[in-house]
Amino acid sequence: MVPFIGMLWYSYRSLSYRKIRSSLTILGIIIGVAAIVSLISLSEGLNYMITDMVSAFGANNVMVMPGSLSSQLGTASPGASPLAGRLFEKDIDVISSVPGVDKITGILMGSEPVKFKDEEFSITLMGAHPDSLFDIYGDFYVLREGRLPKDSDRNVALLGASVADDVFERPVSVGQYLYVGKDRQKLRVIGILEKKGFGSEDNDNSIIVNFDDAKELMRGKIVKNEINYIVFSVAEGADVSSVAQRAELQLASAHHLKAEDKDFTLMTSESMIDQINTITGLLSVFLAFIASISLVVGGVGVMNTMYMSVMERTREIGTLKAIGASNAAVLSMFIVESGILGLFGGLAGLFIAWLLTVVVSLLGFHAVVSIPLALFALGFSFSIGVVSGVLPARRAANLDPIEALRYE
Repeated sequence: MVPFIGMLWYSYRSLSYRKIRSSLTILGIIIGVAAIVSLISLSEGLNYMITDMVSAFGANNVMVMPGSLSSQLGTASPGASPLAGRLFEKDIDVISSVPGVDKITGILMGSEPVKFKDEEFSITLMGAHPDSLFDIYGDFYVLREGRLPKDSDRNVALLGASVADDVFERPVSVGQYLYVGKDRQKLRVIGILEKKGFGSEDNDNSIIVNFDDAKELMRGKIVKNEINYIVFSVAEGADVSSVAQRAELQLASAHHLKAEDKDFTLMTSESMIDQINTITGLLSVFLAFIASISLVVGGVGVMNTMYMSVMERTREIGTLKAIGASNAAVLSMFIVESGILGLFGGLAGLFIAWLLTVVVSLLGFHAVVSIPLALFALGFSFSIGVVSGVLPARRAANLDPIEALRYE
């Protein structure tokens, strides 16, 4: 019986004698492992970042959107009317009467021309009742300078960081004026928000104004008393799902519809995260399947190399059998050799994937190679190597020692 350590040393020396061929053989494994690990890491990073963004929405908050979620996602511009179903200001009163509902505000969204100095650009405007909005979202809106608007403030604006810093040639400061809409309504800048960055670009590129100011500015673009969204918070201690369900039934009744035929969508943090996890989970499986094709190709390369190795080392195999090596020992040697090819390819591929995630992380995208994913990748690459070496190893083990010694 050949010791396992001896088997490993023999396999390593055999591969080291054929450095170029071994390196080219494991290239396919390297590419496959690097692709699988990096793509899954990016997918998990995307899931983490989106979940983190949704968490900022607030565990006790509920958003009401007109129409279905798919119709909202399909609208061409911020605040565009859905294909079916609309919300109106009276719906705010309907939801407010539901037990457990705390703060609530309607939201208007639309793109309006904004002039500053001699420049004019189209910028997204968000109208809301400031006191309720900032109570609902808590620490999501972080001031960089100035102050947050109040319900009593009129003709004032709170700017996202990108609007203040990047849209116009000269930065906009607190105390300066913007001229908004076709009537050039004068708005005084009273605050600028901290930059939120990736995933919150809409917030960075928006101007928040009083709800009544937004109605005036968007007059003629929306139906009278129409709103784009309703956001409300659930009172402390109340069950979010139960309150959301009661609000759904009451609003459906006010729209003279059955709950199953409702022309609006309620979204809680929990439901958003569930949908996100489902989507990113399917995405991870799809990406892993695509990337695994290259790993299978790498396995075919290992098999081809091992067949060539058996042919080149036929006399060596005959010698081993002549001095007492059993069929099982020869089989094990070649399987270990192919497994080492797979393992080395997995280690190199894992290192490349880690480098890629480091680079991506430096660019601001969350991506980390998790330990379970790394262990799975190494195990999978080793398995591919072993499986690919089984047939060549069997051929080597079944060689007749006398015929093998005569082989030229």
